[in-house]
Amino acid sequence: EDEEGTKFYLQNRLIIPFYSDNNEIYAFQGRMLYDGVGLPKYITYKGSNETKIFNFFNVDSKKRVYAQEGPIDAFFVNNCVATSGTVSVKSREVTLLKVKFKDLVFVFDNDDAGHERATTFLEAGFKVFFWPPEWRQFKDINDAAVRLCLTSDAICDILDHNVVGGERGMLTFKLKSKRKKNL
Repeated sequence: EDEEGTKFYLQNRLIIPFYSDNNEIYAFQGRMLYDGVGLPKYITYKGSNETKIFNFFNVDSKKRVYAQEGPIDAFFVNNCVATSGTVSVKSREVTLLKVKFKDLVFVFDNDDAGHERATTFLEAGFKVFFWPPEWRQFKDINDAAVRLCLTSDAICDILDHNVVGGERGMLTFKLKSKRKKNL
């Protein structure tokens, strides 16, 4: 598109830069600040062949790393990356995360699609965050953080106490999900 068309497309968006390990911007995401009729909520521009994972080069791989769907959620959690959209178990982004981070927890949105992805990732052997019953009214981590006025440390404590993984985690997840549907 021409410069004017691109400028219009980026208007009224929060621009979130993605930094490389050399502290250079290699991509950015524009998040719509209000409902733009006919425009996507998120757009991501990638200027190089780098991964489309927000904060990928800026977390401590020796600590637990959380992977969320969007950069705004990642702002609220210590040592967190964001996949910048929906990813599958076999996507390039998930493969990169799995190779780089030994203690990785996926935190999906608290909606039907997020619950389906959490189940799929659990079945594939990943650890996931299970939304506790007292948080069922929140759509995602930033919603919970803002409405409850939580610090990053408090959010990480809640995430850590609700991580499930492996066969036992799958059973726990299914039992809690079934209970949640019956409430």
